[in-house]
Amino acid sequence: LRQLQRLYLNQNKLMGPIPDDMGQMTNLGLLDLGANMLSGSIPLSLGRLPQLSYLYLSHNLLSGIIPTELVQSSNLMLLDLSFNNLNGYLPTEIGLFRNLALSLNHSNNKLEGKLPESIGNLASVQAIDLSANNFSGVIPSSIGGSISLQYLNLSNNVLEGTIPDTLKKIAYLEVLDLSFNKLTGKVPSWIDDNQMLKNLNLSYNR
Repeated sequence: LRQLQRLYLNQNKLMGPIPDDMGQMTNLGLLDLGANMLSGSIPLSLGRLPQLSYLYLSHNLLSGIIPTELVQSSNLMLLDLSFNNLNGYLPTEIGLFRNLALSLNHSNNKLEGKLPESIGNLASVQAIDLSANNFSGVIPSSIGGSISLQYLNLSNNVLEGTIPDTLKKIAYLEVLDLSFNKLTGKVPSWIDDNQMLKNLNLSYNR
């Protein structure tokens, strides 16, 4: 299967770990294993897929940390690890996904710690969803570097501090959800001036 370019195995009842030898499918551009019952950790070998652009592992039972080796798949445009049991920190190497142009979705896991400053290096990504985890600390001001964002969801965490003014740099932001955190301070004045914002949720903060 080394010539395979797209592999769809989503919405089955697949169980057990993801086979490590999937890292040998060097022409694979899309891998969809979503909505199964896969368990164990994310294989490091997935970082050895140079053509991989779309990786869907959502809605499984995967655990362990997010392997930093994934950044070796430098052509990734979409990374969906949502609805699993992943823990640990969001790797600082996340900022190396310079081609990530569509979506970064790590929602509904057990991730914790501070959001890395390097998240602002994702200048091309259109959607970031890190909701329903245990992220703490402040929202990094560097987030304003993600200038292509249209959708940002950091709800249902334990984030504190104020809403960073650097978000006003994101000209095309349409959805901003920071609800169910511990944010304080005033609603920034730039929100009134944002002509693109269609959905704003700041409820259940302080």
